[in-house]
Amino acid sequence: MFGEQIEEFKRGVRLSLDITLLQLAAAVAVALAVVLFATALFIWLMNQYGAIIASVTIGCGFLAIAGIVMLQVAFLRRKQQLRQQMKHARTVRADLAWLNPATITLGLNAAQLIGKRRGASVVAGALLAVWYLLGRGAKPAHGEDARDEKESGEP
Repeated sequence: MFGEQIEEFKRGVRLSLDITLLQLAAAVAVALAVVLFATALFIWLMNQYGAIIASVTIGCGFLAIAGIVMLQVAFLRRKQQLRQQMKHARTVRADLAWLNPATITLGLNAAQLIGKRRGASVVAGALLAVWYLLGRGAKPAHGEDARDEKESGEP
């Protein structure tokens, strides 16, 4: 039982490590390509317009790209904050459902009907059922997991 879970965890860690290494290699290749293209563009602009105009043009281009990236980062951070706020609001709402006076009254009436002796076994069974349901509900469905990854922009 635990061995199967440990092997699944190991497979997940290996997969994450492989993906990270491949992404790092891709990032290095993209950085090298950008440097080579920028160098070629600089040489071409320098031959056409001169060194100062070529430098200013390429500098403004990189500044524009950096601005777009910073806007995207700000957007993703705001999206993550909203997702966390919504998650917190759902958990608060779920926690407050147990404080509903009707729920408390129903529980007290059920306890009176069951009695003290049989109450312990009923409470133990109820706790086992809640534990089982919470354990099943903690794992997202395959479709929900894929949708969350698409929204977050992560592979």
